[in-house]
Amino acid sequence: MLIFIIILITIIAFLITVVVLAQNPKGGGVNAMMGGIANNVMGARRSSDILEKSTWILAIALFVLCLSTSFLVEHKSTDDINTENEKLLELAPTPEEGQTPVVPEEETNIITDTIPQ
Repeated sequence: MLIFIIILITIIAFLITVVVLAQNPKGGGVNAMMGGIANNVMGARRSSDILEKSTWILAIALFVLCLSTSFLVEHKSTDDINTENEKLLELAPTPEEGQTPVVPEEETNIITDTIPQ
């Protein structure tokens, strides 16, 4: 479900970019790109109304989808993380009786130890 919403957010973000770029702040916009054809089909004012309404609709849809993803993502508290770490420590192998864990005596640096002095 989360992946579907993320894909939807990506598509809406692309569409809102296209719609905003199709608008012209001076009133040309789609009518200027189509050479006046939009004026004959739906009127110059009507084409800008459609673009403005679609911008608002896409922006609201993007806002709602972004908020919905925040509710779908799991939020873990520090108590949950601590209990997970305790479970992992319980599953970790422990040394058997009489065995001691191997600890290196001194730290070695591979880079400085291989360079001739």
